[in-house]
Amino acid sequence: GGAVTDSGDLAVGGTTTVSAAGSDVTLDQAGNNFTGAVIIASGNNVTLVDASGIVLGASTVSGTYAVTATTGDITNTGALAITGASTFTANGVGASITLANVANNFTGTVTFAGSGGLANVTVADSVVTLTAPQFNIDRKQWGVMYASTSIVDLAKDNLISDDLGIKINITAKL
Repeated sequence: GGAVTDSGDLAVGGTTTVSAAGSDVTLDQAGNNFTGAVIIASGNNVTLVDASGIVLGASTVSGTYAVTATTGDITNTGALAITGASTFTANGVGASITLANVANNFTGTVTFAGSGGLANVTVADSVVTLTAPQFNIDRKQWGVMYASTSIVDLAKDNLISDDLGIKINITAKL
């Protein structure tokens, strides 16, 4: 098989099954409407967009997996086996992302986003790693001073930069 793409909006009333072994699947039209589950039997890099919510069926993706629900929720009914990075975006106000199939297997990074403010995110997998982006705290901006006099205080903080960088990684093994 070759690549699978859309050149216009798709309106699919039942289950959608795509098999594109070793090839990309790009169904990214803003007006797509999949009312049944979307199953990727095989595919390399996969992009799916639905104008409302989207239900993900059992899927095997050997590359990246990007799913966008423009106004609704993202859920899954079948196991997702994703080798590359996954991005799930639910842009509806108060939308949720529920990937609760216990057989899900994400081996790349998984990102959740929603411009309408996500209400809930639920994920089931054997290992889930949550990573927050690094941010810096400048103690001088917050007026934090050292409790004792030191060479740093005497040099008026000109010798070293003592801004604090924090990166948070949480791994939960289920």
